[in-house]
Amino acid sequence: MRVLHLADFGNPSPGGFVPLLAALGRRLAARGDAFAVAVPAVDGATWHETLRATGAELHVVGNAVEAARFARAWRPDVAHLHFFGWELAVTRALWRTSARVLWHAHSTSRRNGGVRRSPKSVAKYRLGGARVERFVTVTTAVGEELATLGAPRDRIAVVRNAV
Repeated sequence: MRVLHLADFGNPSPGGFVPLLAALGRRLAARGDAFAVAVPAVDGATWHETLRATGAELHVVGNAVEAARFARAWRPDVAHLHFFGWELAVTRALWRTSARVLWHAHSTSRRNGGVRRSPKSVAKYRLGGARVERFVTVTTAVGEELATLGAPRDRIAVVRNAV
């Protein structure tokens, strides 16, 4: 299996996210699966070698267009997108492939007092998200926010953080 994680992750420190990806990378390598991670360039990032040490292919890309181009060329069976920013470009790039696409919301979407459905959010989550197999959230509250924004409830899955 070819598993690709794409994360618009701008933190120079690994936080809780990178150790979980590293554990996944080790597990996939032990199974003989191909594992790649695409991330943006981050000045002072201390965690790139951590991921490479797992056997993961680490690809640093400049923006959503480059992430989408890489995803299409890498030909994943699973494309798991973290930290919204690249999700529409990558999903569009993989639209006509057999890749299983997941969007993973790690935190709240609340801005300026709340979450409101709008034509733009419905276009993103209903039209752009039509190709998404699962909208993964870390809490029920984040799942409710995605549903409010337009994500289909039957494709929202809560997977709580291990932290």
